[in-house]
Amino acid sequence: MSEPVRITLLWHRERAEGKDLAATVFRWFRGDPDDPGEVGRGLPVHYRCLPLEPATATDGSVSRGSSDPTPPGFHIAVPLVDEHLVVDPACRAYLTDLANGINRVGGLLVPVALAASAYQLPFAVSRLNYLRLDRTLDPDHWGWEQRSRVRRERLISLLTQVVARELSALSEPGALPKNHNQEPALPPPIKVFISHAKADGVREAEALRSAILNRGQLQAFYDESDLPIGYAFEHLLNQAAVEGHGAETQAMVVVFSDTYPSRPWCQREIRLARQPRQLGTGGAGARCWRVKPLVIVATLAGSETRMLSEAGQVPLIAWDPDRVGRIIDFLLREILLLRYNELRGLALLQTEDANPDLGRHAINCLPDVYSAIEIAKSVAATGSALTELLIPPPGISHDDRERIGRLISTGADPVRITTFDEAELQIP
Repeated sequence: MSEPVRITLLWHRERAEGKDLAATVFRWFRGDPDDPGEVGRGLPVHYRCLPLEPATATDGSVSRGSSDPTPPGFHIAVPLVDEHLVVDPACRAYLTDLANGINRVGGLLVPVALAASAYQLPFAVSRLNYLRLDRTLDPDHWGWEQRSRVRRERLISLLTQVVARELSALSEPGALPKNHNQEPALPPPIKVFISHAKADGVREAEALRSAILNRGQLQAFYDESDLPIGYAFEHLLNQAAVEGHGAETQAMVVVFSDTYPSRPWCQREIRLARQPRQLGTGGAGARCWRVKPLVIVATLAGSETRMLSEAGQVPLIAWDPDRVGRIIDFLLREILLLRYNELRGLALLQTEDANPDLGRHAINCLPDVYSAIEIAKSVAATGSALTELLIPPPGISHDDRERIGRLISTGADPVRITTFDEAELQIP
C-alpha cells in the first residue's frame, strides 16, 4: 500500500555529518528502533546519498526525462545542502528535477543550509526558504561536538514545525496538493489551546505561551488574552477546546498541576479535546475518527492528586523550565503523528471494494475506554454498525484489545481491534 506521506533525507556522500543528521530525523519522525513503544509509530523516513549510483539513477520520486508522476502520497524532500552538493553538476541537476517534480504533483521541498554557499543552487531550489541550522549569534568558542548537537536539535525542531503545519492543512477536507497550475493558500499557523488551572498553573502556562509565540509557525489560545472582555466565555472556551473541521485550535497542551483535576472547566476542556469527531460527513470519512492532538505536562508540586479518566493514552511529559522549547517540539510531533494517522486510516478505509464493510472504523490515536465508548455511542446513534476498529501502531496490549472490544460491542461478538499494519497485510 502506498504511503500517504513520506520524508526523504538527501545528502552528499562526501558529507559525513549527513548520515548523522539523517539518523536523528529518522529516530524522531519514524520512532526510536530501540524503543518497542515507538517502532513503526511514525512517518516513513527514507535516506538517499547523492550523487546516485548509475544503477539507481532515480529514486522513485523523480524520473528524469519522463512525464511519469511520482508515487501517490505527499512527499517531503529534505536535501542537506553543503558545498559538495552545490558544486556537483549531477547533484544540481538531480535537485532541479526533484524540485520540479514535487511542484508538478504535490509535496514540499525543504532545503537545509549546512554551508554559506548553500544558496547557490539552481533557481528551482534557491528560490525556497531554507532551514538554517546556524545562527549569527552562535558563540565562536563552540567545538564541533557542541555545534553538531545544536544543529541536530534545531533541525528536529524546525522540521517538526514545517511537517506538522503541512499535515494539519493536508488532513483538512478539501485540501489540495501544490502543483504548477494552482498554488493553494499557505497552510495557516497551528493554534494551540493552553489548558490550565488558575490556582497553580499560570506560571507554566505563560512560559508555554511565550515558547509557542517564539516559534513563528504557531499561535496560542490563552484564555486571559484571547477571550474578549465583557462577553460570555463558555461558548468561546468550548469552541477552542473541541476537535473537528473548522475548530478554533488544532492542538492542546494541558498544564497538569495539583488543582487541575478538581476544576470543572479543566475537566470539560480535556473532555472536549478527547471527544472523537468524524473526519468527514460521508463515505470513508464518516468512519474515520479524529481526536485532538494533546500532550499533558506534569507540574505536580504536592504529595497527591488524581488522574482524569479522559486522559487515557495521552502522552505525559515532565515540566522542565529550562527546556520549554522541547515540550513544544514534543507537542508538534504528536500533532504530525495524529494527522498522519488520519491520512493512513482514511486510505485503509478507501481501499475496500465496491461492497465495503461499513462496520469497519478507524481512529487516529491509540484508543482508551473513554474514546472507544464515545465512538460506539456515536455509531449506534446513527443506526450503523461497529465491528472493527483500526488503530495506529504499535497498538495496545492483547488484554486491552479484548477488554475494549467487549465493552463497546453491541452483539455477541466483541469488536475487533486491529492495527493499521495488520490491516495492510490483509489487503490482497
